[in-house]
Amino acid sequence: MKILSQRKTFINASLCIFLGAALAASIANTAHAQGDYPSRALKIVVPYPAGAGSDAMARAIADKLQKSWGQPVIVENRTGASGTIGNQYVVKAPADGYTLLYSNTSLIQQPWMMSKLPYDPLKNLAPLVIVSASTTLWLYQKSIPRPQLSKSLLNWQKPTQESTASGAGALAVVLTFIVKC
Repeated sequence: MKILSQRKTFINASLCIFLGAALAASIANTAHAQGDYPSRALKIVVPYPAGAGSDAMARAIADKLQKSWGQPVIVENRTGASGTIGNQYVVKAPADGYTLLYSNTSLIQQPWMMSKLPYDPLKNLAPLVIVSASTTLWLYQKSIPRPQLSKSLLNWQKPTQESTASGAGALAVVLTFIVKC
């Protein structure tokens, strides 16, 4: 129950940050806006598969925003090419503030991992709010001697099914490259 309570607190805190940033953005753009924001459905594009961690968080936030604003907030998954398809969709969307991108660090990693992108993340997109923070950990069973595990990781040369990740810009792929170096 404690974990559920912590997760609920985290989602509520994320929502407050998201709402505050959205409010600040809408106030800053008042001269360009017509009427109250949002005055119609808002779309949050998640460039990852339905059911993934990013999708679950985006849906939880969308639900809270919809209740708060009284307007539909739609989460749309546009997957493929390590998030590039969803990212490009948002870049090409009308610049009216009704299509937002819910992304992670792969957006920043893509220019170094992919030779050609159909957009420039630094020129075409602007950060609105940090919704959550995440730390990636590698854990081991206490029954395994730590020196053996460390040596195995440092000598890791050939990827296997257990040691690979999908997506050119995925954090797990970057970590794999770091371990191999």
